[in-house]
Amino acid sequence: MTFPEIIESIRSGRLARVGKYVQRSGFASVLVNLGHVGQEGEAISLDAFAYSQGLRPSEFLTFVRRNGLSCRQVRGLRGGAQVRMSAADRAAFHDQFISFRTLGVTARLAWSELQARLDASGICPTGGSARIYSRADVAHLPT
Repeated sequence: MTFPEIIESIRSGRLARVGKYVQRSGFASVLVNLGHVGQEGEAISLDAFAYSQGLRPSEFLTFVRRNGLSCRQVRGLRGGAQVRMSAADRAAFHDQFISFRTLGVTARLAWSELQARLDASGICPTGGSARIYSRADVAHLPT
């Protein structure tokens, strides 16, 4: 792919998992994880999704199980079991919930300021998690 094609793919959402490789600069610092490409329903591992939301995988797996969120267990490339979330599963999560880190990024607030606003509004995490909030509870925050 050429650089303009990569940029267009990122903007259109075809390359959904893009980050910065801090040990490099310029174009060499663009890190694209293609783990979801070619998977049925663009499924990614639950671990990868948890990390993308600023959550520990064990914390997120517990949240998924407690709240009946959709995911599926598949056999991994090396034979072990893997829990994966399809694009529809991830969209369903995002429709109902938001992680603390994602909320801070979208509201453009420092974590301390975000926590102060949540505390002042009496908003607590939902579903037995320490860092996942109901979108309905935080709808008044700027996003």
